[in-house]
Amino acid sequence: MDTETGESWFRRGRQRVPARVWRAVGAPKQLAYPAARVAAIALTATGFFAMHLSGAWFIGSALTHDVLTLTQARWLWVVGLASASFFAGHTGAIGLLDAHSQQRVRLPEGLPETSQDAQRARNPWAVAAQSLGVWGGLAAALGVAFSPRWWPNGVHLMQFAWQFAAASALLSGVVVAQHTGQRFLAEARLAPERRRFSGSFNAYLWQRHALPQGVVNTLLNGLVGVAIAPVAVNQSVALVPASFVQRDALGTGLLLTLVIAGGVRAYTRFESRWGVAPVPREPERRTGSLPMLGLLVASSAAALLGLTQVPALSAWTFIVSRAIGCGVWSAIVAYWVACLTVRRAMLIEDAS
Repeated sequence: MDTETGESWFRRGRQRVPARVWRAVGAPKQLAYPAARVAAIALTATGFFAMHLSGAWFIGSALTHDVLTLTQARWLWVVGLASASFFAGHTGAIGLLDAHSQQRVRLPEGLPETSQDAQRARNPWAVAAQSLGVWGGLAAALGVAFSPRWWPNGVHLMQFAWQFAAASALLSGVVVAQHTGQRFLAEARLAPERRRFSGSFNAYLWQRHALPQGVVNTLLNGLVGVAIAPVAVNQSVALVPASFVQRDALGTGLLLTLVIAGGVRAYTRFESRWGVAPVPREPERRTGSLPMLGLLVASSAAALLGLTQVPALSAWTFIVSRAIGCGVWSAIVAYWVACLTVRRAMLIEDAS
């Protein structure tokens, strides 16, 4: 089919479709605030369900092919739901606001104007920490208290995965509902000058990306290490096999790289649109990411070479090295991806 014939076919086909259908399909999707809030809660809960269902199966299958012990199930439950509350808080702080910055949310009419003395835009990482302290602490306490009643003789892997995913979906939905109410409406009306990060571009990369990712992934992956260690942590003579260390390092490193790169890119693009990310000075534009890029390449090479020679490790050596390695790697990837994302956004803005 040539171009002219194809275009004629397309026009004839469009004439046969009611105009209201084309307007519904082709028009920009802008939801009223109540519908957008419900959609944000539902999408977040669905995403956490799918992610934690696969994650529980992946981590659990590294421990057993049949039944998780009570200790293993309790650790995975506590660490997993704590992380769910943390990242759901981060999502709740920026998800609906990101849609609003792209003019996909129609705010209610008659809202009062935000005063000039209103506080600055919230740091999503502070919101996430608050959610961890409140909702994550509650979920962890309930898991510790009731897990002996739920799984006195252990729990089958797939049964645990489904239960954990359902609890994660419920928890993340509650957290997002909390952070998309009046707090969202107040922040959506902040003046642009109240949103900007009050610091240099380099400080922005460290404080909003590298350091939070490094700290969070150090703690999280250390706790995961306790859960997945194939030997008991109180057995000083037992060693984690070198093959297990190698598989875990490669799998976790690849997963962290993909998850952090995608998450940081989306987060940084939102902060560029919303006016949070500061404009880098000219020297920072030219060389801002080169030191961290060099560190990224050097650490990648060192990790790959080191894994070929890694010996069997004691349980605590495995846990501590896993935590530190994941934290450092996460900080490097987050810094580099955020830097390049801001610079790319500026190039697109300059070109337009």
